[in-house]
Amino acid sequence: VFANSTGSAPADRHVILLSNDLTTLPDNVIDKVGGGHGCFYALNGEAFTMASGLPYTIIKPNGLNDAPAATKEIVVAHDDAGWKPTDLNYEFIGRADVARLISYAATHPDMARGLRFDVTSLKSGGTPTHDVSTVFCAALNP
Repeated sequence: VFANSTGSAPADRHVILLSNDLTTLPDNVIDKVGGGHGCFYALNGEAFTMASGLPYTIIKPNGLNDAPAATKEIVVAHDDAGWKPTDLNYEFIGRADVARLISYAATHPDMARGLRFDVTSLKSGGTPTHDVSTVFCAALNP
C-alpha cells in the first residue's frame, strides 16, 4: 500500500507493508509449510522496505481470522518476543482489525512512520480495541 497525500514523487509516499510474525525465528513452523521459507522471504521484504529510504510502516500479524472488528483486544509486540504460537491466551487477529490498522497508518503517517511491529488479539478477556491509535502508541515502545 502506498499512502500519498502530498504529491506523486516517491519521496512523498508512505509504504505500508503487511508482513507476518515469526520472521526473526529461522526454520519455524510457517517456514516449513511447503518448504517455501515464507518467513525468510517476508523478512527480506521488510529489510528491503526499511532500506528503501521511503517512509514505511510494517504491520506483522501472527495470523488472520474472520472475527468482526473491535471485538478483541489488540496486543502489540516486537521481534517475535510477545507470545509463542502455542500460547493459548492469544489467537489470530481479525482481518477487519488489520484493515483498521492499515487504514490508520495510511491516514496518520506521522503516528505510524518508521514502525515495525507484531500484532495479535487476546483470546478472551481484555478490553476490545475500539481506538486503533492506542495500538500505534504501544508500538512506539519496544
